[in-house]
Amino acid sequence: MKVKLRPYQSELIKQTARKLAKRQRVIMCAPTGSGKTVIFSEIIRRHLESDMFNRVLVLTHRTELFGQTISSVVKAGTTVTELKAGMKTERIHAECRCLVAMVETLKRRKLEQFGNFTLIIIDEAHRADFNKIIEHYDNTYIIGATATPISASKKRPLKNYYNDIAISVGINDLIEQGYLATPKHYKAQFDDSNLKVRAGEFTSASQFETMNNKVQYENHVDLWLKYAGNLKTIVFCINKEHTLETTRKFQDKGISCNHLLSGDKDRDKKIDSFRSGDIQVLVNCE
Repeated sequence: MKVKLRPYQSELIKQTARKLAKRQRVIMCAPTGSGKTVIFSEIIRRHLESDMFNRVLVLTHRTELFGQTISSVVKAGTTVTELKAGMKTERIHAECRCLVAMVETLKRRKLEQFGNFTLIIIDEAHRADFNKIIEHYDNTYIIGATATPISASKKRPLKNYYNDIAISVGINDLIEQGYLATPKHYKAQFDDSNLKVRAGEFTSASQFETMNNKVQYENHVDLWLKYAGNLKTIVFCINKEHTLETTRKFQDKGISCNHLLSGDKDRDKKIDSFRSGDIQVLVNCE
């Protein structure tokens, strides 16, 4: 089934194709909410349709992205083979035309058994998780999709792995064109005199020192009740301790709230509960 693309999505596909033909490895940069997955799902469909011997590998690093990617690629009309933790590596993986894989699972397998690919698409390409795969498939066309084209590893910048960048519209453009809602901003008052900056960002330690006190916890919950008390909300915290204490403060007010942390065994169950409305506030860290 052919998906109807927005004008800027069609233009980004054309721009990426032009650059890929010359440079082989290209960052495809598009802001959050612009539909990066829809864009590269259409790229996959066209690539496979153009030659019966073409094969595509799609890499993700999180369970939620893995499921969303498969859904989008299938919706665009492509049959998908999945690879994630717990799945046995069968011969079909070396024969399939489109393999969507969790990067950590793929890295633990012998890459040779999956055969060659004519195109690799990496979601959240700014992360360093994918470098081993890129280095292995050094002669393959690669598209790195991201909203933030700055490597998470300062020692291994993206320029070490990609040769060019294709850039889409900005967030303001998407708001003006009606594709994103106009955001409303509210700011809590607090003493920021102890915040320290490193590499252009506030350090986690100084953020936690600033936020980890009774007044700040209660103030944030009270402000949430005032401005967003009837809305489902995702809260982003600084570290594990901040996440747990923030969750307790919401729960103390009788609010249906739970948290997500790395390695959480009930992750999928909590996300489903948030989607259904059984959990109104979901607090998370990293």
